[in-house]
Amino acid sequence: MPKIWHVVLYRAKPGHEEALAEAMAAAGRRLVAEVPGFLAFRSGRDFGGRSGGYTNCIVAEFADRESLDQRVTHEAHRILRATTQPHYETSIAFDFEEPGGP
Repeated sequence: MPKIWHVVLYRAKPGHEEALAEAMAAAGRRLVAEVPGFLAFRSGRDFGGRSGGYTNCIVAEFADRESLDQRVTHEAHRILRATTQPHYETSIAFDFEEPGGP
């Protein structure tokens, strides 16, 4: 069965990198616990300096495309946006399907 991945890069406001990382980690735990089909969540800060100015990232795994789409209306996702938006200037998202198989 294919895996669905949701990747978001964030450009934190100056001095907000750690606050953004903490808000993402807390929200990620809640999303996995509460959103059906939300299988895994990872987040972190860039240390390599090759990110084009993006400072933080999340990677989320979903059971299927429907689960990815439904997360947007879930209260836990609304909380994620409310707690992270004050800490970043811009973001870019990328969704892809990883083929399944043995």
